[in-house]
Amino acid sequence: MIALGSFIGFFVVQLPVIAVLVGGLVVLASPQRRLPGRSQTLARAGLVVLLSQALASVAWNITFTQIIGRSGWSAAQFGLISSVVGLMLAVVFAGGLGLLVGAFAILRAESARSPGGDH
Repeated sequence: MIALGSFIGFFVVQLPVIAVLVGGLVVLASPQRRLPGRSQTLARAGLVVLLSQALASVAWNITFTQIIGRSGWSAAQFGLISSVVGLMLAVVFAGGLGLLVGAFAILRAESARSPGGDH
């Protein structure tokens, strides 16, 4: 069983990121702050993907600590597992950022096409 201190340590490291992502979702949910068109959907999807990645990272850190403590694996095996999971988390993170960038690119394009948009 993982020590409570370790769990809190893993969670506290990600807490600012989780708070910002949840805050972003709350802001996007308010009627005054809604983005037009597809940019709203992409922005929400990006924030949800990034939030999922942050929570998965906490879960992975806790799980990895448990694996190290209970298995007889070699350092090379630990390194391989850590690299594979790290790569998957990085791909998810990049996907979330890509969705956010897409949301703002579409927003910019939509505002440029609208009659009152910036030119």
